[in-house]
Amino acid sequence: MAQAANNGERGRLSALKINWMLLLPPSLRRAGKMPEKREWCYLQPPAVFEVAPCECGNHDTQWSEFKGHLWCPECQKDFIPMHNGVFDGPIPAELAAMLGITFDRYIIETGEVERYDVKQLGWVRSTEND
Repeated sequence: MAQAANNGERGRLSALKINWMLLLPPSLRRAGKMPEKREWCYLQPPAVFEVAPCECGNHDTQWSEFKGHLWCPECQKDFIPMHNGVFDGPIPAELAAMLGITFDRYIIETGEVERYDVKQLGWVRSTEND
């Protein structure tokens, strides 16, 4: 009898796990794990970098809280884009700057902005005068 109760408990826990998994985007459900949280995101939206839109056709996506994912406000879901736009190949930083693309980023934990310096090819902390 006790073993039957334990089997019933395991079944409920399995059902809870399955329900939790249904809340994740399909890409994560297949992997069966929680994605890594993003520590920073670019200040410009994904469309500036020509990252693929959502499957619904919405090009006005945002950076997701998870690495490698975007957020679609229309569908209210995280998704992995079909391609990563300019990030799929070598990025000529000076050419990107001439096109108005910046790689400035927002540090989520601290709320600070790091500016991308094209000459140094790296990020520098932003000062109040920037």
